[in-house]
Amino acid sequence: MKPLTLLIWIQLVIAMLGLIGFEMIQAHLRGLWALIIIEFILGAFLQPPFAIALGVITFLAAIIGLFLGMFSEGQTAIIILAFIFIPLAPMTSSAIKAGVYLLAETAQFNEVKRNYELLINPKTKIMTTVMLSDHFSALTKTAENKSPTINWYLVENYSDISGLLGKTVAEKRLRIFLDKLKQLVDQHGYLVFVDTKTHYLFALVKLQSDAITPNELIDLVLAQEKSSGFSIKEQEQCRHQLNCKIKANKITDQSRLDSKEALQ
Repeated sequence: MKPLTLLIWIQLVIAMLGLIGFEMIQAHLRGLWALIIIEFILGAFLQPPFAIALGVITFLAAIIGLFLGMFSEGQTAIIILAFIFIPLAPMTSSAIKAGVYLLAETAQFNEVKRNYELLINPKTKIMTTVMLSDHFSALTKTAENKSPTINWYLVENYSDISGLLGKTVAEKRLRIFLDKLKQLVDQHGYLVFVDTKTHYLFALVKLQSDAITPNELIDLVLAQEKSSGFSIKEQEQCRHQLNCKIKANKITDQSRLDSKEALQ
């Protein structure tokens, strides 16, 4: 529901309660009651500073009316209570409006953030495989190579390194590796897309027909990032596909040993 629609419904409810209350309270108090309801409704259309100003002005006007004998002297407690609500009514409704719009903006921001994270990985700043699926047809039109090839690669021992050195270290090494990969793909006529779930599964799209092969590109990155200790393997079953499904890696004693040797 849009914020304005929600506010209108709230104001309608207040107006209905105001009408019911107007008929139920004593006649000499109806003026104060109507003033509070009107202020509450007006406050929803004002910014907080203007709502505060309205509350102060009407409060002073009511004080003057009290000294002029406009209100019954026999209902002192009720009148004092009404005087408390007079300045608070517009401020309260203005605060409610601000809260409603803040919640709407927060929801909109979260939606934009979610969509952004589906398109651009916030950690690696690399396009995700969602963009590959959605925009591959556009890539085929703009690419020098009219039939771009898609090769999928998996960091095979990512789970092993994460288990050995900790998740934080593994993620840092992966970000450094992907940063270097992104630099090189830009230089060699490729695009790289990172899987939205695993982050260690990625696709290389070859845009230039005379560019080096994907495997040569991976070897070039590994040569420059030997300290990462990563083992990269092409997922041949996914070649030329827009999506690639892999099974979760399991850490075994042998894979731990292989990872230790790679890290040394």
